[in-house]
Amino acid sequence: MKRSKFFAMLPICFLIFYSSCKKTEPGNEPFTKETLSAQRSYDVPNRHCLPTHLEDDAFGYSVDLFYNDMGDPDSLSFNGFPATYRYDKNKRLIKAVYGPEQYGDTRSFYDYAYNDNTFLPSSLKYYSPLNGGLLVTLNFLYNKKGQMIRIDYINAKRPIYNSSENYTYDQKGNVIKVAMAASNGGTIYDIPFTEYEVLSYDNKQNFMGGNQWLKYMFFYTELYDYEFMMFSKNNVVDWLWRPEAYSFYFPEAYYLQSTLDYNHQGFANKVNIRFFDFYGAENYFEFARTSSSTCDDQGNGHSNKNNLPLRKNPNLVKKSLDKVPSVTAH
Repeated sequence: MKRSKFFAMLPICFLIFYSSCKKTEPGNEPFTKETLSAQRSYDVPNRHCLPTHLEDDAFGYSVDLFYNDMGDPDSLSFNGFPATYRYDKNKRLIKAVYGPEQYGDTRSFYDYAYNDNTFLPSSLKYYSPLNGGLLVTLNFLYNKKGQMIRIDYINAKRPIYNSSENYTYDQKGNVIKVAMAASNGGTIYDIPFTEYEVLSYDNKQNFMGGNQWLKYMFFYTELYDYEFMMFSKNNVVDWLWRPEAYSFYFPEAYYLQSTLDYNHQGFANKVNIRFFDFYGAENYFEFARTSSSTCDDQGNGHSNKNNLPLRKNPNLVKKSLDKVPSVTAH
């Protein structure tokens, strides 16, 4: 389950979901392979700008990203704790393993599945051998444009948390609303509500959009609270956040306002965020999220002299063996 240090300040439950609507909005029709041409994961507008380092200066999370020759992530480091990724012969993401090799079969892992020959995962299964095996299954639903419109969460251990999360997009391909509710027999989120509502975007390519697999890699990690932003074409500027634990008692939402700093190719190297109260009157605190990329003007330690993505760091598994990944589930 997600556990971001930012939102850990408030007593919220994790797993964000929304139930499927009986009435389908225009443009949100269920995806079929006949209506979407397969697109390779590296065939995107800003694939030359791949994030290589992410951090939060207020709460200390740090993520290093490493890539293979195709520009696909093959390993990450969450505050020094390693994660490795595997692909099938068609270059599709099929497995994520969390923890150093020394942990052997006790490491948590994700298995990704596909219903057809596209590059859109149909499901993700999260396993934790130390917690009894399968914990959660995520089922993904897309519209005709290949946009994620719903994620169903099936909790194998505690089905009362079974829920769904719905995404609504604007005409530019940006997520403008994320709503959730109980589904598939769940009861915890039996009152549907909107958790995120985006007020504005910039006109630059999403700084996490250089590779399509990135948006599927951060479930139940430090970055899970920002997961919804990764499915948009552009970068979020201002948005509202309604904590799920408070949704019934406080229908108003927290207001988050940001400014972004870009490099010469439009990659967002820094997001300065101001966090306001429910009414947008009191500024609780400010912090920044910084990012390095393969298209930065200066070297960032993760690119070679030609500014191409590096292959996996061979020393990654040797780092911080005493740390554990923040992946838990209700």
